[in-house]
Amino acid sequence: AGLLTQPLAAGITRDLLRAPSLAEPVTLLPDANSKIVDTDPIEGVRIIAYEGTGSITIHASHGFGSTSESFQDLLEKLSAQSNVASVIAHDHPGFGLTKRPSQRRKYMLGGDVALALTRNASSVVFVGHSMGAVS
Repeated sequence: AGLLTQPLAAGITRDLLRAPSLAEPVTLLPDANSKIVDTDPIEGVRIIAYEGTGSITIHASHGFGSTSESFQDLLEKLSAQSNVASVIAHDHPGFGLTKRPSQRRKYMLGGDVALALTRNASSVVFVGHSMGAVS
């Protein structure tokens, strides 16, 4: 067997670890504020978005090993502020419900995704924790 199909503990192969058979992400979305969108450069990005009535867009970026759901309560509360137009968080590639990239080099911090999701906003505040604060 090749390197990528050598058996690991408990009969798991490296192929399975690379491309496990998972449920479609859209079937796992927890509420109406979550959705799967395609952005340039990443397809199948899971976002959480709340709409407000103001003019400021807030984008939250999670840390390593976390998901956009770590901001769920904060997003909802921020959207109620009178100066906030929308609040958005996305799952970085390979985390949460965002698709796993087909190539390792496409695993990135997610700054490109954040910019794609906020490109039409006139005023944006970016917040993050851990790895997300760097992106």
